Formats: sequence, C-alpha cells, structure tokens
Amino acid sequence: MTELPTQLLVARNLVAGHSLASGLRQVLGGVVTTSRLAIKPDLLRFAACCPMPNPASLAGRQDVSFADCCDARAQELLAANSHLHIMWSGGIDSTVTLVALLKALPVHEHDRLSVFLSSHSIMENPAFYHTQIAGKLTVQRTVGKAGLFDEVVLTGELGDQLFGSDLMLECTRRLGFDSLSRPYAEVLPNLFASLSGDAQMGETIYRHYAPIATQAPYPLASTQDFLWWWNFSQKWQHVKFRHLLYEQRADYRALIGRVQHFFDSEAFQYWSMTHPAEKMGDRIDTYKMPAKLYIVDFTGDAGYLTKLKIGSLCRVFKYPPVAAITTDGLPVDQAGLQAFVRSSP
Repeated sequence: MTELPTQLLVARNLVAGHSLASGLRQVLGGVVTTSRLAIKPDLLRFAACCPMPNPASLAGRQDVSFADCCDARAQELLAANSHLHIMWSGGIDSTVTLVALLKALPVHEHDRLSVFLSSHSIMENPAFYHTQIAGKLTVQRTVGKAGLFDEVVLTGELGDQLFGSDLMLECTRRLGFDSLSRPYAEVLPNLFASLSGDAQMGETIYRHYAPIATQAPYPLASTQDFLWWWNFSQKWQHVKFRHLLYEQRADYRALIGRVQHFFDSEAFQYWSMTHPAEKMGDRIDTYKMPAKLYIVDFTGDAGYLTKLKIGSLCRVFKYPPVAAITTDGLPVDQAGLQAFVRSSP
C-alpha cells in the first residue's frame, strides 16, 4: 500500500473485515487507539498529534498535588478567555472542572461562566446542581454540539486518562476487585477474553499491546497499572479529538481550538505519571479520590466521597456522521476508512 498524502487525526472503530478491529470493538467500543509512544500498535495510520510529556521533566513533580493542577488550570483558562461554556455531565470530571472555575472567580464574575447540561446531568448529581448551579449560573438544557456556539466550550474530557480506565470497573465486575492488584499478565488475557467473548482474541489483544509496558514511567506490576498506561498512552488522542466526529460541519479544523478540555495540560499529565498510588485505594469507590476530595473541599458534601463513576458520555456520543477526520480537516466515510488500515499493525 502506498503512503497516503494525509493521515488520520481521529477515527471511530468502523474497520470492516479485520479480526483485531472486531475484537477491540468488543473491548473498547468505538475507540481506535493511537499510540503516543515509540511503540506503535495502531490499527490505522494516524499522525501523532499529542506527544507524551518529556520523561526528563518528571523529577520534582511528586510535590505538585492534583488540587494544585486544578487551581492552576482554572487560572490559565480564565486568563485566556473572557467567557467559558462548560459542558457539565454531572460526572466527577466535569464537576471538578466547574468547581475549579467557581473557586477561581469571585461571585460577581460568575457571569463569565455558562453551563450546558441535560436532564441526565441533573439526575447524576442533583445535590451539586441545586446548590451550585440552579439560580446562580446561566444554564442551557442541551447535550450540546460545539459547532452551535461561537465561544470556547470546555469539557471534562481526559480525566479518565489521568486516573485509569472504565475497564478497571469492568474488571472488578467480571473478575473481582482483587484482580486489579494482581499481575496484569495473568488477568488481562482473561478480561479481554470475557469482553470479546473469545479466549484466543483475548490473548491476541493482550499480546498486541503488552510491549507498551516497556515505555512506562515506572514498572507496571498490576492490572490497574497497565490499564492506566494503556488509556494514558494509547487513547489520549482519540478522546481529545473525538468530539469532531459528531459535528455536522465541514470546517473541522476551526473547531479544534473552540473545544478545550480542562485536563489537557502537561501539569495534569505529569501528576498522573508521578502519583500512581493516588489513583485507587483499597475499594472500588476510591477510584478518582483526589478528584472527589477536590469537589468535597468546595461543597462540604462528604457523602460524595463514596460516589461511583457513572459512564455519561454514551448519552452524548452516538451515531457519528463521519467515520474519521484527517489531519487536513477532511471527513472520511466508513468505506474510505479502509484505506487507512495499516498493513501490519
């Protein structure tokens, strides 16, 4: 296959007639991994647009807390934008986003924020809605599309990449919470087999991605370690740009700067790479505990500390009008996506 004149920026897993793609569709849904590492187990021909932080800069980062990162990011975003639209799902990550901005602004400047939400957002976190949003901030009831708005839209995306993966919750459901602390080589083939419904496919997917462990910032011992690194190193680009797939407009490149993600900073990435022990404690409800503590420090609602993560993006990301978008900002349909399949991923 000759080299294509352009590469993909983001794509859905709509590859036809490919066994690995079919298996990954069962494990990861529509996500197509895009490696940020020198090791490239990519299924499709992607341009690497989200480089990893410089490992040489990790020293000394252990003293920077998650709360420090949140406060600094809020100040950075407010300094760059006179008004921000926050897409609030009601989940932990988007709530951290809104809390950080509310903390950074005096009350008389809260009109610089507006919140896009849906009925599902309120159902997921009614206490926060009634105490912090209703009657205090401008609200628009919508799940929203960035192309409808002229100002910067801010999301809570990339929070999962910092802390771990939805697969940690699925692993707990299928194999027990203790599986997260066991050696990943023992657990992951079984997890992937359970998710894909095929033992051989489970082993294939594991062996396909196992080499990425050699480039981790610390030795990956447990299932939890590996699932975090897989998400952090392989899914960052997809998550950063996937909103583009759901916009029905031609000028995709113009939207890149219009949609920003609260957790998209080097500081947050360095925190993630240097604070492995803070991502999960001794129970599943301790997942994302630094984020929950940040919220509770603001709201005083200690009951929130036992909140389990609820997947909310499935209510927003449905039925994309395009299969992929190239680095040139061009849409690719499902048939055209096949030309980007790597011959030997």
